[in-house]
Amino acid sequence: MATLCGTAAGVASTVVADRVRWKRDRAHQQRDRQVEVCVEFLRALMRAYEGLYDVACREDRAADRNYGTVRDLMADAGTADSRQLLLVTAPSHVTVACEHAFAVLRDLRDAVGRGLTVDTRDYQEVDARFRDALHDFRVEVRRSQGLADAEALRRPRVPPYAMVAVPSAGGSPAAPAPPRRASG
Repeated sequence: MATLCGTAAGVASTVVADRVRWKRDRAHQQRDRQVEVCVEFLRALMRAYEGLYDVACREDRAADRNYGTVRDLMADAGTADSRQLLLVTAPSHVTVACEHAFAVLRDLRDAVGRGLTVDTRDYQEVDARFRDALHDFRVEVRRSQGLADAEALRRPRVPPYAMVAVPSAGGSPAAPAPPRRASG
């Protein structure tokens, strides 16, 4: 009888240990998949951003500065598809940051579609908002991974666009302001 009880206890402990290991492995797989989905969304955001930036900074691309062209550029980047996948797989705090970054990217798309170029203050303000939203999204992804230093992430660099001249107090334009650096 003691042998039977010992065997049963051994089998039960093995089953429990296997179940705990399975749950842990499954949680790791889910976390890894969430990271892959978030990284693909980040890649799509950056493809769209770089395309919009290219259109907005080149004078010879003036014909491309229309809503249809920049909308197609975003579609080609895959932002909407990767966003949908992220929305159904990521934790809610990550999806909130995802939605904000996507909304600001659409604002940037609309700005370029209206004909704004990188040397305009309006473009630069939307661009700065996008970089801030991108940073916030990355921080939330890192938080979802349980990284203790999630907020220690460097902010995206300021693109090398020429700043619009800031008028001086006397009314004449002053020298261009230096690029704004996001604090980090």
